[in-house]
Amino acid sequence: MNEKLINALKQTFEENQLEGFDEKGKYWVICLRHHGCTFTRQALDELSQFHKEIQAKGWQIILVHMGSKESFCELAYDYLQSEEWISLSDPKKKIYKALEINRGSLSRVLGPKEWVEGIRGLAKGYGIGALQGDGLQLSGMGLVDQGELVSVYQSDRASDSLPFQEFIESAAFDAEKRQ
Repeated sequence: MNEKLINALKQTFEENQLEGFDEKGKYWVICLRHHGCTFTRQALDELSQFHKEIQAKGWQIILVHMGSKESFCELAYDYLQSEEWISLSDPKKKIYKALEINRGSLSRVLGPKEWVEGIRGLAKGYGIGALQGDGLQLSGMGLVDQGELVSVYQSDRASDSLPFQEFIESAAFDAEKRQ
């Protein structure tokens, strides 16, 4: 059991005044950059293509962010057109740390690649908003099945896309294949 991650999830559920965290559950934990970031908006748009498939396989989606729950939920709903996910505000970044998701250097957050990809994102209509949280925090995600971290992804740059499709295609996504 990954006790550090499970404890971080339990504490953050409590801090968000949420009930329902089950150590035996199946969770797809997605840690996003600040929700003013163009790349966060892009990640939510990309997730919109997969969230029904993820949930159909029995995984509960947890969207972890560093800002206010109200403004994040409004933003996430705009992209996902669903409320079938859990929003966890984690300004102390307990879950990010438990998944060992790094902060980026200025060159990995504001480097040439980020400028190019950011302009592409703006052209696609993702927009940009106010900074809410740590502007250097990178994104990542992990699959937690019955208290075990079965797969993790940690981005290396702010512009890295979260590999939703690759996670779905992996054996870690399908509990029956792991057994």
